[in-house]
Amino acid sequence: MIKLVKKLSIFLLTIMAFFTICWIVIFKLIPPQFDSLYQHEIINKYNLLVNEKNKKIIYVSGSSGAFCVDAKSITNSLNVSFINLGAHAGLGISFINELSKVNINEGDLVILAHEYGAYRDSYASSGDITLISTAMNDDFEFYNYLNSNEKTRFFRFLPSYALKKLDYFFGLLPKPNGVYSTNSFDEYGSMIYNIELPEYANTVNDPLNRNKVILSKNDINLDTIMQLKKYKEYVESKGAKLVIAYPYVYKNIVYNFEELKEYFSIIKKELDIEELFSLEEVQKEREVFYDTAYHCNSDGQDEYTNFLTEKLNKYLEKERKNASINNR
Repeated sequence: MIKLVKKLSIFLLTIMAFFTICWIVIFKLIPPQFDSLYQHEIINKYNLLVNEKNKKIIYVSGSSGAFCVDAKSITNSLNVSFINLGAHAGLGISFINELSKVNINEGDLVILAHEYGAYRDSYASSGDITLISTAMNDDFEFYNYLNSNEKTRFFRFLPSYALKKLDYFFGLLPKPNGVYSTNSFDEYGSMIYNIELPEYANTVNDPLNRNKVILSKNDINLDTIMQLKKYKEYVESKGAKLVIAYPYVYKNIVYNFEELKEYFSIIKKELDIEELFSLEEVQKEREVFYDTAYHCNSDGQDEYTNFLTEKLNKYLEKERKNASINNR
């Protein structure tokens, strides 16, 4: 019996030693490998938010923000720091929102501008754990920003994460370049890659004509709304304000615009939130988009940035007037 216990103990210690060595080699000795991946740009933007000391506008969205918003231009035009947290929508509304909370202070304005379907998806499980894990790029501090569902999936994914990291390290997978990489963003987290209207646009091969946005009031996820209410309470507890905005979208993919309006009308009512502009104003033609119905090309980025700047200027002016009246 004693010999069996000893053998079992040696076996378990050997297994533990093996996994400890693997952990040290993969996560300590081999350098991070995912820094050029598109999804990792959210961490660069997070760091911009962390280091911002002034009053600011925080734009919280999926990839529509990454492709359509020029933070440098808005910052210079409004003379207010503008932090663009627009990132890969596959990271999920929960993870992106949680990152945005790291530096919200009195006087800040937070813009909730997720893609239309984000309010239909489950708040807890909308994030793709492969994207979230590789976005972290070995910086497991960001584990703290995961919800309980994501934390469970994160640990299950770790072996696959380790193998993927080894594939990049040994050159078995090519590191990305071009549009879908961190190389395409400037120091403000804005897309600087020159993106033109694709040659296939408005042809039978155009992928934007194959899918429809079909959303109605019955698609609203009640748990997501509950979590967004908590998010709004957090923002307001910091002395900041939360408004909702809409990204540009290719208008031909909207199946029923009246139902979409009702969908957002209920969301606004449930959250008791002001909209920065109307839904009608952001339904656009194919010419301003790249490869998805939410990804602007360079012309679309200029157009949406100017549009957003104008709306923000009006909103901030209104807020200044209201503050002046209240201070009398």
